[in-house]
Amino acid sequence: MIHMVTILQRTPGNIHRNSQNCRSKVTSSVINSDAGGEHFLVKGLAMDPTTTKTNYRQVVKLYLNDKGLLPNNPKVFVWCGCPYFKYFCEVALAIRGSSYIINANGALPKITNPTAKPQVCKHCLAFMRKIKAQPELLKSMAVQRVKASATGNRPKDAHLDDLMVNHALAHRRGQVADIGSLGTRTL
Repeated sequence: MIHMVTILQRTPGNIHRNSQNCRSKVTSSVINSDAGGEHFLVKGLAMDPTTTKTNYRQVVKLYLNDKGLLPNNPKVFVWCGCPYFKYFCEVALAIRGSSYIINANGALPKITNPTAKPQVCKHCLAFMRKIKAQPELLKSMAVQRVKASATGNRPKDAHLDDLMVNHALAHRRGQVADIGSLGTRTL
């Protein structure tokens, strides 16, 4: 799995510039767990009003470290439903465990990305910026889980409550960065 800063650094500059036009919104956010570990799972939509005006679905997973905290440069999983992601990014990221092959045929992108360089589309960049601009989003997940456990409505993955509480407390003490401090590429 690839770290967020690595993906941002390897994404071409023109994609960074084009992402400035995109609009995105978060549609859901939860804490979850999979084979890669515990993570914040954030889903949403992004679109570029200057081009297709089509909303593309986004999925971003930000993986927590062994202590249950969000590191400054987390391992990430990203996916977008746009054609650029399908032809340039999906297989290159899936090889490294940072995406799923959903729309692509699974073959290496010999023409569009022959070196299989890990990168993301403009929609993913805009969506990650949206998440960074809303660090309260992750904090609200922790609060919701604590409230649910206090009322006895513990979710089936309630053991993750401790991770969320630990992250919120460590953030308050300044021992861990919030999502807003993740690195971005400067043009």
